[in-house]
Amino acid sequence: MLPIVDVLKEFRLDMTSTCHCQSPRSFYDRKKSISIMSCKVYDVTHMWEGVVEVQKCGLCKSGWVGPDCSESGYFNWNNRMVFTHELLNDYTNAFTTSETPFVAWVTVVARRYQSKHMEFVSEKTFRAAWFAYARLLELKDDMICPKCGPTPKVTVWDGITLSFSRKHLLPTLQPPTTIHPQASHRQSNYPVKPQHITSSQLRNQIVSVLQVPTTLEELGKKVKTVISIIRGLNGIDSSLARVFEQSFLVQGAQLPTLNKNASKLYREFFLQIAAEESALQMTTRPVLYNLEKFMEDTRFEKLELLTMVPCLYNVLGYELSCPSRTIPKDLLGVCRWLLKRGFEVLSSMIEGKPKAMMDVATQDELGHWEHVRQTPLMSRCKGAVLTTYHRQAAVIPCPRLDIGHFIQD
Repeated sequence: MLPIVDVLKEFRLDMTSTCHCQSPRSFYDRKKSISIMSCKVYDVTHMWEGVVEVQKCGLCKSGWVGPDCSESGYFNWNNRMVFTHELLNDYTNAFTTSETPFVAWVTVVARRYQSKHMEFVSEKTFRAAWFAYARLLELKDDMICPKCGPTPKVTVWDGITLSFSRKHLLPTLQPPTTIHPQASHRQSNYPVKPQHITSSQLRNQIVSVLQVPTTLEELGKKVKTVISIIRGLNGIDSSLARVFEQSFLVQGAQLPTLNKNASKLYREFFLQIAAEESALQMTTRPVLYNLEKFMEDTRFEKLELLTMVPCLYNVLGYELSCPSRTIPKDLLGVCRWLLKRGFEVLSSMIEGKPKAMMDVATQDELGHWEHVRQTPLMSRCKGAVLTTYHRQAAVIPCPRLDIGHFIQD
């Protein structure tokens, strides 16, 4: 983005000017006549009138060739509305830092305009213009995780459920929570105390000591509490107690054997162990299987098996990066305890032998996912309502017709 030095009121055609029609685009032709079109230019605080040079498109017959304006710090949306890069990037910064919705941001800018007796565009118009601008941005290395690279093995997604329009509310439409007649049925069997540490008193003691980063002097004042925690952990697993003792016990001139960075990693690890949640929140079934594999081969190269448990991954990674390149015996004992406790909670929640999964259509029958249309589409096809979005397709058959369609290119 280039900063706006002077307020432009005239936007002239040049050799980079094109029509909005798709490939192949029609470029500016010096031999053809030029027309003048009035426009409005929107900035962060105010708006002004301007003029745009346009030329009738020779390909699509309905569009106009207009100036690009990007080198001047402007975004020409439709030859009648021009937005400054500063305005568009202002919303981008607001969204990426605080997830600001379009309605709230447009309301703020509209009130800013009202103080100068001007009118800003509607939320719908600005949203369309911003997405058109965002498609042109070159986003390269700024969205890459510095640790995992451009293609991380594990990603976390969030989603929402969108409702259908009332006109699409057909008798065959069912919510995603509907239970299939052939689905296997299991009785609910949630364990009473599924946490890693079943004693609530012991969990509260650990959190009270470790929740806020503490200095060695502050830990020294809590020696009695730390000793009580060690006794409680010793009743659960001796290795767990020894690791906690080596990390946080201060007696006289005796200091913890770990440095400041390692102490922080172990503090985060024990806070997860003492969390008020099921052990399977931290060590899911796939994690337990991966932890079993890692225990068979504890080399640094196998540590990636535990990336889904950051607190354990960081502690083991620290020990393997030390000069000894080995994991302490007590820490391996803690890993074995995590396996044991995780499978105990898992087995207490599973009853009976699961049924075989139902046969589903193969990929060859449905077609390759890359061939599914990506553009939003809502249409009717002889009684069937079809919806496609984000490389997926959903079919809602009409009750009058016992047919279904899968839209593909």
